[in-house]
Amino acid sequence: MPFSLFDLLINEGLYESHSYKQNEIIKHQHNAHHKKIYFVKRGFLKLSYSREDGEETIPILLSENQFFGSIQVFNECHYDYNYETIHPETLIYEFKILTVKSYIQNDNNLHEKLCALIGMEYIMLEKRIKLLQRQFVKQRVIETLLEFKERNYHQVTPSKIQLFIPMTQEEFSNYIRASRVITNKVINDLRKELLIECQHNSIIINKSFFDAYPCW
Repeated sequence: MPFSLFDLLINEGLYESHSYKQNEIIKHQHNAHHKKIYFVKRGFLKLSYSREDGEETIPILLSENQFFGSIQVFNECHYDYNYETIHPETLIYEFKILTVKSYIQNDNNLHEKLCALIGMEYIMLEKRIKLLQRQFVKQRVIETLLEFKERNYHQVTPSKIQLFIPMTQEEFSNYIRASRVITNKVINDLRKELLIECQHNSIIINKSFFDAYPCW
């Protein structure tokens, strides 16, 4: 299992564990020093950057048991992202890249585990790119809701599930690369069709949603 490399590093004490509150910046955009792999043990971690016009762009959102940064082990590049927690109880395991390099040195088995982690990270990035290439905002909204279902959900009734959405309306629109006006229109249309229900920081998905979009 790819995550077994994390387990080995943790058992050796080769990691740092930090708890963060809501909206704490744990790494600034242009800080290229002390490169790390960030593993979300609990909560949510938003990776973003500021464009030249000052607007925020959110390319990646990490939730429980997701990670980012493993590609840096074999690559000298660094990511110009702000790392910000968007959950009041976020627990992050941090693995220094230099420590990981030293630990896997001359061990083919550990190299394979690391390559598996890197493969998982590339798959995550590929899925994000495919989603953002969808022509219509409605497609992006629906696929993003399904993405949050894969992350975690609560079964409210046999015909309803609750998705925790740890973002503001502005952040959600940013995440799917759409204007807030158009995103809100799509959400309201889905509500009028009785496919979803909106609550504070969550969305209820009705069974009719999956009946309407069985192939999405």
